[in-house]
Amino acid sequence: MKINKTLAQLAVASAITLGAALPAQAAVVSVFSNNYAGWLAGAGGPVVVEDFADTTLVPGLSVVFGSNRPGDISSGTYNDRAEDTQTTKPQFLFGTGATAFGADWNLAGPGGQGSGITLLLTFADLTTQIVSTAIPASFAGEFFGIVSDTPFVSVTFNETNPTIGVETFALDNARFVTSGAQQVPEPASLALLGIALAGLGYQRRKRPAA
Repeated sequence: MKINKTLAQLAVASAITLGAALPAQAAVVSVFSNNYAGWLAGAGGPVVVEDFADTTLVPGLSVVFGSNRPGDISSGTYNDRAEDTQTTKPQFLFGTGATAFGADWNLAGPGGQGSGITLLLTFADLTTQIVSTAIPASFAGEFFGIVSDTPFVSVTFNETNPTIGVETFALDNARFVTSGAQQVPEPASLALLGIALAGLGYQRRKRPAA
């Protein structure tokens, strides 16, 4: 019947609309500042390391240089600047997603101390989350890393306080752990999908034979 078809279509539309409107839950992100052993224990493995010995990056990692410097890879380090006014900000991208990221950071040497660096994570659904703890401006080779319970696809580097000045930095031994798996839909999303499929099944059962 026409009414049954309409109900089925409404069920599908409602499931899609409500699913898109569901708020993404904040990821739980653990910070390891000058604590490589703690990060390694929390990150699990296997850990992939990029030492920037040349401009060929390890599989699963690509970089975007900031547009104002611009950045480069030289002398065994990735060199760039965190500056909020630049059109393109420095960014590391992880092809299959990552659950952990860290590196040895030098913010004190290149260009003098700025305001530190704040990390912005982007997840597979394009939602973003700021890491609450910034990389200290005083770091001169210390390790700083994060571990997330939700895979992220990129990390963007922002200056922590634009009023203090840009943060020129170098980093070495970038380490990350890939998620290597697709994200599992949340239970609420699965429930909505079930409503939609049930509506389609009801429509098909009620369709008169040709």
